[in-house]
Amino acid sequence: GKTNLTILDLSNNNMARITDGAFQWFPMLEYLSLEHNNLKHLTKGTFLGLKSLRKLNLQSALAKGHASPLPVIDDFSFQPLVKLEYLYMEKTSFREITENIFYGLPCLRELNLGWSSTGLKIVSNTTFASLNGSSLLQMLNLTGMGIKTLEPGAFSSLGNLKILVLSHNYINQQLTGEEFQGLNSIREIHLSFNQQMITLMSTSFIHVPTLRTLMLGHALSSNLEVDPSPFR
Repeated sequence: GKTNLTILDLSNNNMARITDGAFQWFPMLEYLSLEHNNLKHLTKGTFLGLKSLRKLNLQSALAKGHASPLPVIDDFSFQPLVKLEYLYMEKTSFREITENIFYGLPCLRELNLGWSSTGLKIVSNTTFASLNGSSLLQMLNLTGMGIKTLEPGAFSSLGNLKILVLSHNYINQQLTGEEFQGLNSIREIHLSFNQQMITLMSTSFIHVPTLRTLMLGHALSSNLEVDPSPFR
């Protein structure tokens, strides 16, 4: 029979795999922690049946072994999680952020990928396109992921995003403003500790009139001798 459990903590169990459908008996579960495990593969069957889940903690749940290849998260792995609001993926290692990896999360409010290892160097307008249907997403945390370049429209599918965190990366470019195109509701952009490689132009923030907080500590490569000023 099905269980009425609402909270399940499976952290620190050195689990390497989860059988497809393993959670189908937990239709009431609202919080699942798989933190600090050794998972190698998430599939579209991994979270099947978790239709009430609101918080999923995958911090350090996928780890690269010394001899083993990088773990893989299949496209549509999170699709069964129709109620999910918070997805915590800090310090996970997986092969790549694929085209449909986050597809089907209509209630998602917060996605934290901070300090994860995914090989992400360039954020293009397709990198997070799978979040297109997550119209409630408020916060995207990409701290310390090794990002070097933001392409035009990098976050254009995130029209309701309020907080974008890009601190502790290697972003090394002149911000033309096109990078932030489509962030129509953004209030905070965090770019601190980007190796002092970022250059501003007068158009850098032209597409984000809703912006209220801008963090640029230890991020800029030169003096603010831009005319007209990027802040006017």
